[in-house]
Amino acid sequence: MGHVCMIILVFLCQTLVYREVTRLFALMDSQPVDYGGKDPWSKTLSWYFFATANYFLYGESIIYYFKVPTLCAVCCSSPHTS
Repeated sequence: MGHVCMIILVFLCQTLVYREVTRLFALMDSQPVDYGGKDPWSKTLSWYFFATANYFLYGESIIYYFKVPTLCAVCCSSPHTS
């Protein structure tokens, strides 16, 4: 397995574990607060937290590993000709 496959495997394992943990917290809530229906933002915010946490933990190092040029790096390193 290459490096890319291992990165994908780790991310997949993290996603599955996070999904199970959020489901366990939903099951443990014995006295749910009545919001006048289903709370549509709780799942969205939890997955948003997961995505942003993974980006800030792994995003920059993965971008550096694959040497993907970012807009800032391209703009700052290119010579300005006027």
